[in-house]
This record gives sequence, structure tokens and C-alpha cells, in this order.
Amino acid sequence: MTKINGYCTTLKGLIVFNIKASQMISSRLLTIFVMCSIIFSSQYCSSSDSAEKQAAEEKKMSPEEKALSQGKRLFKIHCVSCHGINGKMGFNGAKDLTESQLSLDERKVLIAYGKESMMAFKSILSAEEIEKVAKYSMTFSQADE
Repeated sequence: MTKINGYCTTLKGLIVFNIKASQMISSRLLTIFVMCSIIFSSQYCSSSDSAEKQAAEEKKMSPEEKALSQGKRLFKIHCVSCHGINGKMGFNGAKDLTESQLSLDERKVLIAYGKESMMAFKSILSAEEIEKVAKYSMTFSQADE
């Protein structure tokens, strides 16, 4: 009978241990979930605040300035990781945009269909957005002039 009681005691201890461990894991997961929620909500709130500020600033701009501003925003979202904020980074084989001699139409085709390691953005960006990014990318080579 001692063995049975010993077995039951061990089993009971194992069950208690498992319950405590699962509570600890659950509390850790809950903590992680809450932290992620705070981070994502703060990013959402700050991005909506900055979007509101950008919209207010864009109301004061000419249509050409507005298109460049939107192109810059799209460039930051989709292009900075390889080209860098100033167009010179060249990560993953990306070309230095400050040295590019491509026309606006050539840039639009390149952005839409990609080339070598550069992905195609035709399914991600509209034709209007592609044109805005292309126009913004031309400001890098004009800055040197």
C-alpha cells in the first residue's frame, strides 16, 4: 500500500506541479500578449496621429508637392530597407539612386516589374502610387545637381 500511496503522492505532486507550471506559462503568455498589444496599439495611435498631421500638411501643398510627399511616404514603407533613406544604401544589390540616369517612365517600369533581386510592386502599389514613388526617387539624383 505504501507504494500505491507513494505513487499517488508523486502523481498528486506532478499534477500540482503541472498546474503551477501551466499557470506560470499562462501568466507569461498573458504578459507577452499584453505587452504586444500595448506596442501595436501605441504604434497604431502614433501612426494615425502622424497620418492626421501629414493630411493637414498636405492640404497646404500644391498637387505636385503633395504627390512628392506621398511618394516619399511610400518610398519609406517599401524601398528604404534596400535603397536606404537617401537612396545610397545598396543593400541586397539595390542600385544607388543618386547615380541613376533612368527616365521617369523607365523607373515606373522598373518599380512595377522589378529586376534581378528587386521585387515587382505592380501587385502591391497602384499605377498612381508607382508614379509617385518614381517621381520621388528622381529627387535623389536632382539633389546632386
